[in-house]
Amino acid sequence: MYLEVTRSGGFAGLTRHWSTDIPDPECAPLIAALREADKNENGGPDERVYEIHLGDTTARVPERRAHHGALAVLIERAQDDHHTR
Repeated sequence: MYLEVTRSGGFAGLTRHWSTDIPDPECAPLIAALREADKNENGGPDERVYEIHLGDTTARVPERRAHHGALAVLIERAQDDHHTR
């Protein structure tokens, strides 16, 4: 399943984008975590926000909530395995 992660915001307002493929058998718990995290909560002033797409599921989370658990796994996976599609 295709994973896309976009980080935007921060003091300089720079946007970064990463993507990779994740084997389908690994996706069910990651999709569940995205659905739970998707509260469309925006970040505070100058806080980075991550928009994470895995298949048809999308979550937008502030950076302070993105460094633990399944969300951190997805972000690290996209950054480490990044490729151009």
